[in-house]
Amino acid sequence: MTYGPKPVIVARHTPGFSDDTCEITEYSVPQLRENELIDTNGAGDSFVGGFLAAYHLDKPIEECITTGIKLSSAVCQH
Repeated sequence: MTYGPKPVIVARHTPGFSDDTCEITEYSVPQLRENELIDTNGAGDSFVGGFLAAYHLDKPIEECITTGIKLSSAVCQH
């Protein structure tokens, strides 16, 4: 689920811990200036595409999120 300019929230469950234990981390999304924002159609899909591409390359979760944010920001500017 995407929330536009709101932070990306990641919940990680660590194997071996109880089922209700997870680590929650928020990653801020850099805001585009009004004159940079052209169209938000496809922003969520491009975030997921960038995230999964980095994930497939075994990048750390932080880099996967950064890649998704960069790609979706680029899409919003065109």
